[in-house]
Order: sequence, then C-alpha cells, then structure tokens
Amino acid sequence: MHITGLSLIRQQHTARRAAVAAAVVFAGLTAAIAGGSGTASAQGGNTGGGGGGVSTPSADLQLTASASIRSPDPGAVFTYSFQIKNSGGSSASSVVFADPTPARTTPNYATLNGSTLPCFNVGDPTGGSTVQCNIGTLAKGASANIVVSVTAPQVAATINNTATVTSATADPNTLNNTAAVSVTVKAPTGGVCKGGICDTVPAPIAAPCATLTAVSAPVGYYSIWAAIWNTYTIQSCSTGSEAVTVQVQETNVATGSVDYDITYPMSLVAGQNSGIVLDNDFAAYSTTYSVTFTVRDSSGTVLSTGSTTATTPGPL
Repeated sequence: MHITGLSLIRQQHTARRAAVAAAVVFAGLTAAIAGGSGTASAQGGNTGGGGGGVSTPSADLQLTASASIRSPDPGAVFTYSFQIKNSGGSSASSVVFADPTPARTTPNYATLNGSTLPCFNVGDPTGGSTVQCNIGTLAKGASANIVVSVTAPQVAATINNTATVTSATADPNTLNNTAAVSVTVKAPTGGVCKGGICDTVPAPIAAPCATLTAVSAPVGYYSIWAAIWNTYTIQSCSTGSEAVTVQVQETNVATGSVDYDITYPMSLVAGQNSGIVLDNDFAAYSTTYSVTFTVRDSSGTVLSTGSTTATTPGPL
C-alpha cells in the first residue's frame, strides 16, 4: 500500500509539471500574437498590428504644354498641344483636363486624341470660358493628347496659358499636374505697339468670304443609339482673317420637325481650309433627315449653303 501511494503521488506531481509547462507555452504564444508582427492575424483575415494592410492605389499624372506658333500674327489661328502621361503605379480614374481660355483669345475647338466628343467649352458668368476634356481612366504608362485651337487678338500682347489635370485617384506629386506656355502676338504690320496699344493705321477690313467645299452626313451607331456625323469642309476666300458661324440643321422628312439644330463658331485665316464633324449621337432610328449647312459672317449674312440627306439605321 505504501509503494502504491508513493507512485500515485509521483504521477500527480508529473501531471502538474506538464500542465504548468503547457500554460507557459500558451501564454507565450498569446503574447507573441497580440504584440507581434500581425502575420497570424492577417492570415486569419483580420487586421494585424503590422504590415498586413492593403496599399492605396496612386497615380502620377504629368502634364506638358507647347504652342504651334510662339509669335502669331494678330488674328491668327494657332493651337496649344498638351500631353498627359500617367507615370504612377496604378491607373488614374476620372481624369479631367481644364484649360481656362487666355484673355483676349477666341476659342475655336478642342480635341482629345483627335476627337471633339469628350471636350466642351464651359462659359464663366464673370467673363471668359474654360475648355474641359473628360478623359476617364488613364492606364498606368498611358498618355492622352489634347489640342486646343484659339484665335489670337488683333493687338500685340503676351498671352499666358496655364492648364491643369486632375484625377479621383491619389496623386502624391501634384506639382507636375499643371503646365504653362506663353506666346507673343506680333504687332500689326507697319505699326509700333507698347503695352498692347498700337499706333498703326488700321488696315482695310477684308470682305468676308467663305465657301462650303464639301458636306456629308454618314450614319451609324453611338453605343446603342443611332448617330449622324454631320461633316463639312469650309474654305476662306477672304484676304484676311474672319469669324464665321456654321449652322447645321436636321429636318425630319416625314414630320417636318427640326430634330437637331446647332451653330458652331469658327475663325478662319485667309485661304484656310478646315474640316469639322458635328455629332448627333441620339438620332431617331430608321428616320430620313434633310441636313442643311449654312455659313454666316459676323453680321449674320449668309456666305454659303450646302445640303444632303441621311437615313439612320434601325435599332440594334
């Protein structure tokens, strides 16, 4: 009986030592998980104390600018070219380009990668306007090219143009999101200009003259809608620069209603030949239209007209 009791005591002592050792190991693991690198928590799907978080996407939009003519003549048409490049590690979403029209210049049109559709001119109630192009998503390493056409003022001046680009994606370096370019308008021939005031005798005003050399109205689809691309080419036959407007109307042949009516301003250099496409991206399906083009000078006098017909396709 004595031997049996001693054996039982030893067994109980051994069990207690094992329990204490297990408790120490458990406590050490608990402390390591609670205050350690967070690896165990991240593997379990929880937020750890260390590097288990998700990185925030970031882009790096870079904007550069140039001008087609650095010293344009008074009233000359010239263009600004802008390039936007995403040099960041992620795509940039909701990218928007904005270019306030420089003072004393007249905006003509803007294109994004050759298309006028994503760009428009926003008027400012206090005066002036801003060209805006909605680029959308710009992938990592991708670029977008924007061209803005303006007409120079009729007096000598230094014109400063500053454009910006923004995005909904975080951009750690916004210093390169702005670009500026300057041009110096020449003095009118034979005169001297100081501070933008010229003492030259005004040159005779050239008679307005512009002719539509070609008109067409191809049809197709814009997304799921029927579309008409009203296309025309206009040539100046004046001896000087001139401002004209081109009115495009689409008249439903069956009903006689005018379903599309837009007037587009243009500035032409003497002898200049320009082609423009005005999109109607929401035309009615299976409809025949009479499309007319009317060119007017600044006084409203009709200089040239043209017409064609277009029949839109049916629903997809």
